[in-house]
Amino acid sequence: MVRNKWLHFHFIIVTSLNLNAILQPLMAASVHENVSLFVETKQGLVKGFKGTSRVGKTVRIFYGIPYAEPPVGNLRFQRPVEKEPWTGVLEATTKPNSCVQTVIEPYGPNTNLSEDCLKLNVWAPEQSHKQDKFAVLVWIHGGGFCSGSSTLDIYDASTLVSEEMVIVVSFNYRVASLGFLSFGNELVPGNAGLHDQRLAMKWVKNNIGAFGGDENRITIFGESSGAVSIGFHLLSHFSRTLFKRAILQSGSAFAPWGFRDNATARGLAEALAVALNCSDALDNTTLQCLLNKDAEEILKNEKRPSGIVEFMFLPVQGDDSITNFTQVLSGSGTFSNDKAVLLGSNANEGSFFLEKFLGHPAMTEPNEVTEENFMAVIKALNPGAGEPPVDKILDVYGGVIPSSTEEKLSVLDAIVSDYHFTCPVVQFSDLLGKGDASVYQYLFAHRSSRNRLPEWTGVTHGEEIAFEFGEPLNETQEWDEVERILSANFMRYWANFAKTGYVFYKSLGLHDVFAMRA
Repeated sequence: MVRNKWLHFHFIIVTSLNLNAILQPLMAASVHENVSLFVETKQGLVKGFKGTSRVGKTVRIFYGIPYAEPPVGNLRFQRPVEKEPWTGVLEATTKPNSCVQTVIEPYGPNTNLSEDCLKLNVWAPEQSHKQDKFAVLVWIHGGGFCSGSSTLDIYDASTLVSEEMVIVVSFNYRVASLGFLSFGNELVPGNAGLHDQRLAMKWVKNNIGAFGGDENRITIFGESSGAVSIGFHLLSHFSRTLFKRAILQSGSAFAPWGFRDNATARGLAEALAVALNCSDALDNTTLQCLLNKDAEEILKNEKRPSGIVEFMFLPVQGDDSITNFTQVLSGSGTFSNDKAVLLGSNANEGSFFLEKFLGHPAMTEPNEVTEENFMAVIKALNPGAGEPPVDKILDVYGGVIPSSTEEKLSVLDAIVSDYHFTCPVVQFSDLLGKGDASVYQYLFAHRSSRNRLPEWTGVTHGEEIAFEFGEPLNETQEWDEVERILSANFMRYWANFAKTGYVFYKSLGLHDVFAMRA
């Protein structure tokens, strides 16, 4: 029987966790000089290093292992080509380049931008010869398909690995027009970034055993557009053989901001070509013109979004990355899920985008929100869909436009959160629940004590990331004890799911349906 479960992440019950181990003197990841490790992959020998997690434990780290040839020259806009074998030893001790993108704060990349970016990172526990293989978690970063990087400090997986004895892999994939330009024909079919992801997942399947990982216990997990990507991989029979379980945070294949129809994608390609003084015929002449442009120039000439949660170059329907998608979305297709899935969202997803759309400085309380501001947000929900049914929308959220700024922001946050995040997650959960595997849902509802956004933003988009990667266990930063425990539990649940397909071990004495409170 299918089991849908809701997990409420807030304050939590102290269980049988070893708090002394969790709260011992903590350190940021650092390198032990002259201590390295060698691993033989299918492509060649790599040399990593031993680093120290935030809790002072040693992990093996391998940065910047290439999984594809650099997508430059004639490979720009095309599906990735698997990395050719190399001779000698590849030094995997430096974080890789981030893919070329327009920097969007607060998640701007922390390494150099380059088209030569299709590389991955591996964090693994120290390995003994008698140990069983480790479960594997593969992180797909977010960023609206237009930005982001696996190299961000917040994605440092050393603490998750050292505390939960799992292997974590992260990787870069092409974003913006370099990753998702589509001519709608065989010259540039689109979805190059999704194919990057799939090739990275294939690398993990083929190579993770050499790092001590279990190739039969691979869980892909990601946030925002990373979660949307995972939704597409769940639907694609080309991707489904590469992983066993999936975790989707704040996104699903049904997110209205996460895909394009072919006609719209073609229109964006035509506009980009014209802006770059190339032919808009989207033929070989157009392609050759675009191949001769600098990557940065291409990005500078992309059309800018006008919606409140809108991104330009996105996955397109019809490609084998997104098989059966149109039929599934409309309800006419069939899909039977056989993979355990954990998915959910945060309490105030929309406030992150509202704060930017309304132009309020991030460190201040909101200015007055007028009725005109309120209506502008409603109209920007889906700018390509024509006039929104305002009266019907308001009927669901109180019937009238609220009078005070605080009430307006609360209602707008609920509308944006529901339309772009909560409802797509629930809708996708319902689809997955028709199969034979367990489907878990969660709600993350704890506002970080280190959140510097205005109080009205609540528990916004991306709030959970620091907790799942163990950032609060860093005693050099100001986190309260409840948050340290919450982070330890968060990592435990995600690791349990990767290891067993269940969020909780029975030994914890917790029921399938429960709320976590102080």
